[in-house]
Amino acid sequence: LIEPAEISTAKYSGWNCSKLRKEKAFVEVALARKSKTQDKAAKTDAWMVFLIGIPTSGGGVTGQVAQLKGENEAIRKSMVGRGCS
Repeated sequence: LIEPAEISTAKYSGWNCSKLRKEKAFVEVALARKSKTQDKAAKTDAWMVFLIGIPTSGGGVTGQVAQLKGENEAIRKSMVGRGCS
């Protein structure tokens, strides 16, 4: 499980609900893509550890997944704070 990075909601201050919804949709698509890439890297590492004893992916895109999760959470909090549906 990759924990979300700590992202401040200050980045989204002044954004209206429409803009927040669009950004959330964009981040969710990016997160789904990066999560898929990370899952593939993890599976490859599992096989490589089994076959040769060492992982080969270099950790995949863990940092990017954590960043996107953090962005998604910051946007969600901003939306709640503005009463967006």
